[in-house]
Amino acid sequence: MITMRSSKLFVSRLVGLLKMMAPLIERYVSHLRLI
Repeated sequence: MITMRSSKLFVSRLVGLLKMMAPLIERYVSHLRLI
């Protein structure tokens, strides 16, 4: 069973990863729109 602390840590890591990948995703999406 997942405890609250570990789930919070997981969510914070997930958010950090999304923030890192956001510029790449935006660039990819804008590239797709140009096609």
